[in-house]
Amino acid sequence: MVSQKGISPLVATVLLIAITMTIAGGLAFFASSIVNSKLSESANQTIATSCQFVRFQVYACSYNSANSQLNVILNNIGTVDYTNATVTIIYPNNTITTYNLNDSVPSGILKSFVISGVSSGYNAVLFKSLSCPDVSVQGSC
Repeated sequence: MVSQKGISPLVATVLLIAITMTIAGGLAFFASSIVNSKLSESANQTIATSCQFVRFQVYACSYNSANSQLNVILNNIGTVDYTNATVTIIYPNNTITTYNLNDSVPSGILKSFVISGVSSGYNAVLFKSLSCPDVSVQGSC
């Protein structure tokens, strides 16, 4: 008579637990990568959606040559606050100087800004929002 031997119940239990944990780890990694990609997609869509409501205009703009200052009044005509604003000065020799306004313009509000250290002889003044790079207005000062 041939004696048949199997694995002991303890070894079988350890093997089942190890296989189960390996499968669970793989599924957890797979699920977390899907969730992370969906969350980043959602965040990008939220920013793009809020940028649809960012609208502003240059209400007034003047250059004070005695002080080398650009005086600007921005009008937020959008429904969300205008934040992370920059002013880019473009000169004839293709030199570009960018200034951060470091303040927000609440929705429906006019706000004045003074930009110091601006050299005369510029060609254009471009107002942008860093959080919404597709939103910009060119002012004539």
